[in-house]
Amino acid sequence: MPDDIPGKIGFYEKRFGLIAIEKGFILPRDLFRALTIQARENAEEGTHRLLGEILLDEDLMSVAQIEEVVAAVVRKKGE
Repeated sequence: MPDDIPGKIGFYEKRFGLIAIEKGFILPRDLFRALTIQARENAEEGTHRLLGEILLDEDLMSVAQIEEVVAAVVRKKGE
């Protein structure tokens, strides 16, 4: 697959969840809830929403928090 897109998405989501917890934006149970929603949607609808989108829709994170976590993910990937 070009550019290993699924691998990049997996890396992003793994880092996103851990960094969001490290920054105190969400609790582990919030991440579990979002991952459960994501897995259910993947199985039932064949869709894949990013964790940030789910956490925003569930009112667990703000846009500013998501942007901060994404910036941290990008920085960590470059290390």
